[in-house]
Amino acid sequence: MADCNCGCGTTSNLPIIKQGDDVYLQATIYFNGVAVTKNELPILDEIEYCFEDENPRKIKAADAWNDTLGLFLLPVSQENTFALEDGRTNLDLRVKFYGGNVLGARQRNRMKVLEANSEEVI
Repeated sequence: MADCNCGCGTTSNLPIIKQGDDVYLQATIYFNGVAVTKNELPILDEIEYCFEDENPRKIKAADAWNDTLGLFLLPVSQENTFALEDGRTNLDLRVKFYGGNVLGARQRNRMKVLEANSEEVI
C-alpha cells in the first residue's frame, strides 16, 4: 500500500504493481454482497479481467481459485505489466456463470503503477 502522490494530502490504500512484474492479483468476488467461496465454484464458468485500454484475459474460475488463500488469483505477465503506463490504472472484472449469465464488478479496482528501470522481459 502507498501514500497518495496526487497532492491531496490524504493517504490511500491503492494496491501497487510495477511495470515488469509477473504476478498473481488477488481478487475477492462478491455476489449479492457476499464473498464467493469454493462452495460456489460449481456455478462459475470463467473470470474475465483487464486493465483499462487492454484486451480482456479469461481464466476458468476453478483454475483461478486458491484454497489456501480462499480467493481468486488472476495471472498477470511481464508483458502485461510493461504495457501499463506509470501512474494509475483500473482493473475491471466480469464473471460468467454456467448457463451464460454474466455479471461485472460494480466498481473497478484502482491500482498504482510504478515505472520499471529495465524494460527487458526476464
